[in-house]
Amino acid sequence: MSKESKMFELMKEWESSGLDRPSFCARHGLKLSTFSYWRTRYRKSQGQAKAEGFVAIPPTLSSSIELVYPNGVKLVLPESTTCSTIAALIHLV
Repeated sequence: MSKESKMFELMKEWESSGLDRPSFCARHGLKLSTFSYWRTRYRKSQGQAKAEGFVAIPPTLSSSIELVYPNGVKLVLPESTTCSTIAALIHLV
């Protein structure tokens, strides 16, 4: 078994282990830097994007309340804004 295939097997094992990287490395006697190197190579071989920690969030429709003052100032408030808050903002004029 080549070093690459051995390390790739370890990457697969880590993915299903539920362990964080430092714990997995300690358990297998790996340096974190070595693990990171092989993880990068493994991900590239799998065609995975490098952007780690980012999650695509689909756009959503949201409702809001717009309060426009006579002087042109416009406030955009979340739909959940309480009536008492809106009333207080109206009375500021």
